[in-house]
Amino acid sequence: LDSIIITIVFVFCFSDSREQLPRLFKILNELSYNVNSITLIGVNRGKQGLSNETEGLEIELVPTIIFYKDGSEIGRIVETPSESMEKDLLKILP
Repeated sequence: LDSIIITIVFVFCFSDSREQLPRLFKILNELSYNVNSITLIGVNRGKQGLSNETEGLEIELVPTIIFYKDGSEIGRIVETPSESMEKDLLKILP
């Protein structure tokens, strides 16, 4: 996981963000993932941040959790996991 960078776009007041992000952080903590490799981008209901942080990220729903390796996107979890956070992470992470 050392080479994985994560970007999370979220709206704190949305239930999906409040539900999914603690689950993700609990899993990452169990894996001893360096949380300094996570970029958190808080946005408003219109998915706009304070500046243009979300430009080019193609954010449609929040939270959107984007995983990068060697500068390229290797997967994302959008709004809610397809199966579970753990199973979706296993499909994305090398």
